[in-house]
Amino acid sequence: MLQRTDGALLDLRTFAQRQFAVSIAIVTIASMALFGAIILIPLFVQDVIGASALLSGLIILPGALLQGLLAPWIGRRYDAVGPMSLIIPGSILLSGSLWGMSMFAATTPLWLIAIVNIGVSMGLALLFTPLLTNGLSALTPQLNSHGSAIVGTVQQVAGAAGIALFISIAAAFGGGGAEEASVTAEGVRAAFTVGAIIATLTIPAVFLVRRTPVPAGGPPSHGS
Repeated sequence: MLQRTDGALLDLRTFAQRQFAVSIAIVTIASMALFGAIILIPLFVQDVIGASALLSGLIILPGALLQGLLAPWIGRRYDAVGPMSLIIPGSILLSGSLWGMSMFAATTPLWLIAIVNIGVSMGLALLFTPLLTNGLSALTPQLNSHGSAIVGTVQQVAGAAGIALFISIAAAFGGGGAEEASVTAEGVRAAFTVGAIIATLTIPAVFLVRRTPVPAGGPPSHGS
């Protein structure tokens, strides 16, 4: 009833637009990977490898900076050729990087962890902006505000779910033992393996995306 009178807090008619629904589904998976990796990598670096909290933060920093630096180029690229040349390599890079994280061990060098994290960040940057811009462009003007609200809500909920999933799996496979670091490393590998499996689902999903025209004064690009 509230939807018919445009009184709904979040109008779920947005999901009737196929391109919006597909984009949100992929963004949900990517957000789970993003927040799960952000929370688990520092724990791995500190608890398994034994590095300082400062160093674990510095390992995350290059990927975050790269996402910001890539944003203007990604926006121009989307305007020029559409989403496919961005989201296909983005999904492959995200999945491949998480599979790389699934092989982390107590002896993994810090520089390699930083590089793999950069791969995750690049993959997410190539996914988020094109998908959200394309999905929101598929909505009618009266649904644009609801679409933006749904995007924010989904990213927060998916992020929380990703953190809970990664930490729960790492804890389940990281029980105590004589070699605590080795067991904890096993838990981290198990968590990233599950994350990689989930992220791999984005590869076939991105082929369902079709470019939607951006209307005059249409929705702005959404970064990660």
